[in-house]
Amino acid sequence: MTRTALAVALSAALILPSAAFAGSDKDVKFGYYASELATLKGQERVFARLENKIDGVCRVRARQSLAEREQAYACKAELMEEILEKIDEPSLAAMWDAEDDVRLASN
Repeated sequence: MTRTALAVALSAALILPSAAFAGSDKDVKFGYYASELATLKGQERVFARLENKIDGVCRVRARQSLAEREQAYACKAELMEEILEKIDEPSLAAMWDAEDDVRLASN
């Protein structure tokens, strides 16, 4: 019984295909459970993990020159849009839109 439940839970995991940022040799693999998207708290956790993953790939850092920051955020925006399109969850897209609006307002 436990093995069956575990197998079902593991099979419910979704792993997005690799998404490569244009001009980058890095692939991004991001996995999540569909059940995580059932609650707001779960959606927030998925979004936070996704954002952390993309920040690492795009080298978003606290201390960067203006040119580096612009390049990092362009990478982040493009990659986030691509991955969110594949996930196709409106609540995650809304979180990104809200964050993007805040970032643009502070520049």
